[in-house]
Amino acid sequence: MFLFVLVIMIDPTNGLLHLKDKVFIAVVAYCVVAYKIDIKYLAHVLLPIVAIAMSYVLSIMQGNIADMDEVLAAFKSIMPLIMLLWIKHFNVIKIMGIPAVLVCVISITCWLLMLYDPVLESIIYKYNMDHDATMQMSKRTIMGVQIFGCYYKSFVSIMFVMFSVIYGMLNTQKTFAKFGYIILFVIFMFVCAISGTRSTMLLPFAMIGMASYRQIMAHEKVRYLLLPILFIFFVVFLGVVFMLASETSEYSNSIKYAHVGSYIDLFIEHPQYLLFGQGPGTEFYTEGFRAYVVRTEWTYLDLVRNYGIGSLMIMSVFIFPLWRLRKSLSDNYVFGIYCTYIIYLFIAGTNPLLMSSTGMAVILAIYSFMENYDNNEKNVQKECC
Repeated sequence: MFLFVLVIMIDPTNGLLHLKDKVFIAVVAYCVVAYKIDIKYLAHVLLPIVAIAMSYVLSIMQGNIADMDEVLAAFKSIMPLIMLLWIKHFNVIKIMGIPAVLVCVISITCWLLMLYDPVLESIIYKYNMDHDATMQMSKRTIMGVQIFGCYYKSFVSIMFVMFSVIYGMLNTQKTFAKFGYIILFVIFMFVCAISGTRSTMLLPFAMIGMASYRQIMAHEKVRYLLLPILFIFFVVFLGVVFMLASETSEYSNSIKYAHVGSYIDLFIEHPQYLLFGQGPGTEFYTEGFRAYVVRTEWTYLDLVRNYGIGSLMIMSVFIFPLWRLRKSLSDNYVFGIYCTYIIYLFIAGTNPLLMSSTGMAVILAIYSFMENYDNNEKNVQKECC
């Protein structure tokens, strides 16, 4: 499992190592031989497959033309869910520790080299684009400030590790361990700062709040002192989020808003798509790109367009952990992981990070967390690194 997670996180687009398929087959073969299949999550494996197949058949009946490569890619994107049949044997969040640090080191190194020398910037940029753009590199203006961003496309898969580091930093009593957590926290903070994406830059502040909220509320004197400050911070935080989201002059935002209008027009013209879906691999015209496209950055709208009510079958797999863990939120660590997963679902809604290998890594992580929490009598492993 470690090798599988490592390859997904280091090479999310499969353009660097070209090992995703081979490693996946090898890991599944190993699990078949080494472990007994647990059918507890068999429905979670089958539901997305049925939804995609059903929507494809319905799209043919409607006469919609689909790109077969995209249809196969849709099936391929959910294949890692097969690992749910053996997920109880793994602690994926712990496994993600080393790959998460490697992703950060690669991102920081590339960013520093590109800032240091324009020649190195050209070389790294060309190499990145020639290998399916594993990193998203851009110069953007956010709230009037120009930012050079270097965003690794598997970043969201390190979110659980990042929260675990913050939680450990705030709760461990061991000096050496705290020092290690602080170093890792600084690394994660730096990667978030250079990402150039609004949600990622704000992520550490949200996680610190999640990790410290319960401790603050547990102390009456501290609570009354800090609650007003936290309230002000929360209002400011929401204000910044709103300003960033509503900044129509920002290029990325203007495209996203144009997509929404095109979706509305499509569903008005073809209301049957809300029920049956247009089908996987089909295209629609969007004013955002002024072209016919298979997908946009609005992941959940893409799901509805492609699969109709089948999108509910797919989303049930992603929503299930929220239902399963809802009764365990009295545990501070579970509460933080729960909120981190909600943040991931929010980020994935405006980026193509749900039906992908990166999204599948997050799903395997949250399902393995549930199993570890249950199987160890709610004694969750709280130090993943």
